[in-house]
Amino acid sequence: MAREFDNVDDNADLGTASVLQITGDISVACYCYRTTSSQGHILGCYDPGGVNAGWAVARENVGDKFKYWSNGTNAWREATTAVGTTFEHRAVVISGTGAGAGTFYLNGSTDGTFTHTAPSEFTGTKRLGSRGGATAAEFWNGGLAHVAVWNIALSASEIEMHRRGFLPRANSLVGYWPLFGTVSPEPDWSGNNNHGTLTGTARIDHPPGISAVWLAPNPRVSQVAAAVPTVAYQPWYHRAPVL
Repeated sequence: MAREFDNVDDNADLGTASVLQITGDISVACYCYRTTSSQGHILGCYDPGGVNAGWAVARENVGDKFKYWSNGTNAWREATTAVGTTFEHRAVVISGTGAGAGTFYLNGSTDGTFTHTAPSEFTGTKRLGSRGGATAAEFWNGGLAHVAVWNIALSASEIEMHRRGFLPRANSLVGYWPLFGTVSPEPDWSGNNNHGTLTGTARIDHPPGISAVWLAPNPRVSQVAAAVPTVAYQPWYHRAPVL
């Protein structure tokens, strides 16, 4: 399953989630689609209305481009291709703790490159489907599934592994939200337990071509109220060996 966000108030509040206060190498990957043309955040780890710090992954309101923000660069960087209206795999990889380089991916292929200056730490609230900060805003309009964040720069082959249903570099995985669309909170299966407290969202079908559920023991994940079975499991994704 997956979740659809309505561009009105739907989001998942991750709390302060200090593991997402990344100021060096970073990789973000997900499945997503848009339902209308409007700016919306996939993962907001910054607050443009408050302290201008941190980073974010979103969609542009002009041209619908997948994009990445760093307050170090103080500008959005956009992929080449507009976000589609059916599920597709998107990723951005940043390499460099100061001045560095970034690469966008669409369905496993490069979709643009850019230069980058690393962000400073944002200690406020982070969200899925909205920007961060004290007040949710700039909401995603469309579907999201299998949002994952690593504190390293993944290779192109590792991005392809995520697209195919694996979690590469598990020891560097700092956040993973399948968004299975069952109950709130949505579990963070990375083992860091930054579970998403939901406002709204609708349960929708899983991205096509990927097994909906594949269960394997994952002792790193703690039980989450009614959202997780008595024995903690890693759903859908096969855990790949650390490379």
